[in-house]
Amino acid sequence: MCATLNMSYNQMYGVIPNLSSVLINLVTIDLRSNEFNGSLPFLPPTVTKIYFSRNRFSGTIFNICYNLPRNLLLLDLSDNLFSTHIPQRCFRNLMSIHYLNLASNNFFGEIPNSVDLPCIVSFLHLRNNSFTGEIHRSLKNCSYLAILDLGRNNFTGEIPDWLGRSLGRLGILSLKSNNIHGSLPRSLCHLQNLQILDVSVNNISGTIPKCLKNFTKLRSEINSADYRFLMDYGSHSYDRAYIVWKRQEAMYSSTLGLLTLIDLSSNNIIGEIPHDVVSLVGLVALNLSRNNLVGSIPSDISHLELLNFLDFSKNKLSGSIPPTLAQLNHLGVLDLSFNNLSRKIPWSAHLQTFDASIYMGNPGLCGPPLVLKPCPGDKTPAGNIDETHNQEHDDIFNSNGFYVSMALGFIIAFWGVSGTLFLNKWCRITIGKMLIIVEDWLYVKIMISRNRLKR
Repeated sequence: MCATLNMSYNQMYGVIPNLSSVLINLVTIDLRSNEFNGSLPFLPPTVTKIYFSRNRFSGTIFNICYNLPRNLLLLDLSDNLFSTHIPQRCFRNLMSIHYLNLASNNFFGEIPNSVDLPCIVSFLHLRNNSFTGEIHRSLKNCSYLAILDLGRNNFTGEIPDWLGRSLGRLGILSLKSNNIHGSLPRSLCHLQNLQILDVSVNNISGTIPKCLKNFTKLRSEINSADYRFLMDYGSHSYDRAYIVWKRQEAMYSSTLGLLTLIDLSSNNIIGEIPHDVVSLVGLVALNLSRNNLVGSIPSDISHLELLNFLDFSKNKLSGSIPPTLAQLNHLGVLDLSFNNLSRKIPWSAHLQTFDASIYMGNPGLCGPPLVLKPCPGDKTPAGNIDETHNQEHDDIFNSNGFYVSMALGFIIAFWGVSGTLFLNKWCRITIGKMLIIVEDWLYVKIMISRNRLKR
């Protein structure tokens, strides 16, 4: 009995035939990372796990929508070429589904009644499609959700208040790059297991809730046991994410292992940075850039000792950069540019390794690495010392004393040598003969040249 069909990570291509009557005892089908195309095949009723990701399947999913095995646990159709809407009640017969991944296709339209899942689903990935409408209220019943990734779609409306109250098991919530507006509901702070919160690139306004300390899981260092739930169904390890920095989105890998992230960037958030953010000592990445935040950087930010990525750029933060920032030895990315920060940049061997551009747009900042903006009272930079030294050299060469000294030195040296030679009789005779020879040689050369010119 063949329980598993595994042809993953090859270069196979073509259309998959009807498998429903050929491999009747199949439990797992793994065809990911190939070049298979065409429509999805009909499948045996015994299958519980389907891996079709990273292929070229296209068309609609109508032909399998109502024929998926009732005992299916995992369905991964991500990174294909589907361009269709999901029919009503498409997944209604999936009574055991735990993992559904439709990411990186071109599914469009509204999500029909939480895709009619029986809501024992734990992982729902709809990222990078063209879904529209509001976040459907029927998701409220999916209390087992550990990952909800709706990023990079066209969802509208506000973040529903029930999301934080009803989905208490969420470890990863991504609403990135949609058209969501309104404020961040305080109910989000009920998500005690949250490890990744990404609502960047939306139209969110209002202030950051002052209850971040309720993110209990982020108040200590994350270990592999905390991520065990991600691996049970072959989920992504989530030790990397796409983070917007300097107007470009790039894949960011945590050098500390497992990623923990809060990204509220590119919104219209106002107010101050809540002080209780420093209690989230398990954070690896914090991005609050491109908002309208005011106030100062928390003075005890050094409590976030695992931070590897910190971006506060393009806000209205003021005051000085706290000296404790220099204690964040794991920082690999730092950006404080375009704020109203002032005074001297704290000195540390680590902070001085960053490019000066991370401080630009803060007229009041001074000190290294801003070499052209020394702080009042600082020692003259080495470049200025050299310039002063060169100026002093120029002054010496331009003085009358220099030329008088040079003339006297020449006269003394000339007569010191010549006088010694002429006082010695043998030297006088030798020099005289040498001068006569030179005179005769010059005379001959001149006469020869003269005769040639006459010809």
